[in-house]
Amino acid sequence: KRGEWLAHVTADKDLLAVAGTHGKTTTSSMLAVVLRNGFQDDLSAVIGSEVVDFPEGAAHLCGEAPTFVLEADEYDGAFLELEPLVAIVTNVEWEHVDVYPSAALVHAAFEEFAGKVRRGGLLLVCGDDPGARALAQLPLEGVRV
Repeated sequence: KRGEWLAHVTADKDLLAVAGTHGKTTTSSMLAVVLRNGFQDDLSAVIGSEVVDFPEGAAHLCGEAPTFVLEADEYDGAFLELEPLVAIVTNVEWEHVDVYPSAALVHAAFEEFAGKVRRGGLLLVCGDDPGARALAQLPLEGVRV
C-alpha cells in the first residue's frame, strides 16, 4: 500500500508532511519550492501533482539531504503510517465518504495523524479552519503546536 511504502521511504528523513482535506498539493508544492530555492536545494519531495518549478515539471525530487516534503493523503488512512517531524494540516472536512462514512471518522483519522508527530516535532494547523484548529487542542506530549 502507498502509506506503507511512503513510511518506509521517509523513516530516516526529517519528514514535513502536509495533510488536509483541501490544499495539500498547493501547500506541499510551495513548501518544497521555497525550501529548495532558499534553504536546502538537495531535499526530497513527493507531491500529488506535477510542479512546474521542479526539474522537468516532475511531481517528485530525489535528494540526499535529510529533509523530505510529502503531500500526506488521508485517503484510505495512508497518512496514518507516517511519523512526521513536522505535520501541517490545512483543514479537516468530511470527504472520501467511501472510506470515512461520517465526519467524526475523518476527524478521528486526523487526530491520529497529529498523534504521529515525532517527539520534539511541530504540528502546524490552519487557524481559519475549525477542524484543523481543533487539532491544536490535543494533548500531544513533546510536540510544539
